[in-house]
Amino acid sequence: MENLIDKMREEAISNGQPILREQSFKILEDLIKKYQPKKILEVGINVGCSSGAMLLLSKDAYLHGIELNEDLIKKAKENYKKLGVYDRVKIFPGDAGKVIPTLKEQGERYDFVFIDGPKSHYLEYFLILKDMMNKGGVILCDNVLFRGMILSVEEPPKKYRTIVRNLRAFIEELKNNSDFKTEIVDIEDGLTISVKVD
Repeated sequence: MENLIDKMREEAISNGQPILREQSFKILEDLIKKYQPKKILEVGINVGCSSGAMLLLSKDAYLHGIELNEDLIKKAKENYKKLGVYDRVKIFPGDAGKVIPTLKEQGERYDFVFIDGPKSHYLEYFLILKDMMNKGGVILCDNVLFRGMILSVEEPPKKYRTIVRNLRAFIEELKNNSDFKTEIVDIEDGLTISVKVD
């Protein structure tokens, strides 16, 4: 099945899909192997490569996926069927900023959350999700260093200023939140790994 995941990733890359990069994908896999979460949330499932891999590596896991693009949802469902994990996924179509609060209202809780969606909304998502995590739960976020701009002292291009400002605020929140222990991983486009300690 891992070979199938590799083929799906290659196809997605050749089609121009912004999927998780190779080193970051390895970190995701290692975290799932280590923590063996039972309930997973993925914000931005794309074509289902990452969520498919997570479900293969944590055999008892069930996954909720949020995705806005209907074509990507259709492709993800096809991939889940090929991987034999279709019955362990529930997809919520729509904007994550609207879907996540409804999941909270329904009392959903998670052991692992992977966020790879609109970067300017990471802080907004985190402020809701932090109360939906089980103790020992992990929140993994991709693209948090945004092309090196987040750590740079140079002024970002005007079109990226909102994203840069919001991502910096998000990282600051993680650093100051005593309920989570956060590590910033400076590889590829940057990851944050936040483990709920309280």
